Amino acid sequence: RLHVLTNQKGKWFKDSLVAEKSSFGHQLTLADFDQDGDMDVFTVSSPSDNLSYFENLTINCKRSYSNQAISICDGDSVQVGKNYYRTAATVVDSSISSSGCDSIAIYEIDVNTDPKLQVKGTADFIYLANAGQVDSIKWFLDGKEVNAAKNDTLFPTQTGNYYAEYEVNGCLFTSNTLYHTLVGLPNTEMQIAVYPNPTMGIVNVVFEGEELFEYRLLNLQGKEIVVGRMNTNLLDFSAVEGGVYVLEFSSSKRILTLLISILE
Repeated sequence: RLHVLTNQKGKWFKDSLVAEKSSFGHQLTLADFDQDGDMDVFTVSSPSDNLSYFENLTINCKRSYSNQAISICDGDSVQVGKNYYRTAATVVDSSISSSGCDSIAIYEIDVNTDPKLQVKGTADFIYLANAGQVDSIKWFLDGKEVNAAKNDTLFPTQTGNYYAEYEVNGCLFTSNTLYHTLVGLPNTEMQIAVYPNPTMGIVNVVFEGEELFEYRLLNLQGKEIVVGRMNTNLLDFSAVEGGVYVLEFSSSKRILTLLISILE
């Protein structure tokens, strides 16, 4: 059996692994003598010769590399080697290939963090704020899913605790819970919501029951400021001077109006 004692980087290391006696002139793959994270290579040309030391970066052994991206959801963990990781990290894990050379795996761990979106509401509707990054939404009332409610705005028909379950990059998250009190009977013919209100200029328009054709923005003196067709659910009033305005919508059956505040 062969025990090795070598001086590397000014330090002496003794290998705990022994090599079986064999015909000298062979290459012996031993342990990590210099403790740099890789297996080291030694050669013996004859019984009288000294041991020759090689790192695996030499021609005697070619180190292989691989890269892998791992994405986990906020709150989950992933195992790499013997350790578990819950936060973003770059992890290097090494193993020995069949040829005795190092195989280095580099793992880039990314965490899809919870954006912690908030459910907010008015007297008539509730909505999931800043939901533009969301892939899908489900609404729940007192722990039970509200059927067919998939948009970021919901017109409640019952009093109770509402929250949204939303998906971002394949990860499911849950919003805060908002208690909504239903005031009077819901308008089953036409429901409309405009938010945010007050606004810096961009507003979302959500409506149910009828198709909207046109909109007009008027000041409190009745002067028409902006007019347009309802080709999108986003209206841009960022060029309008700050103040309180009347926002008017026209459908095939009626004209609906509401007040909107545009901030400076």
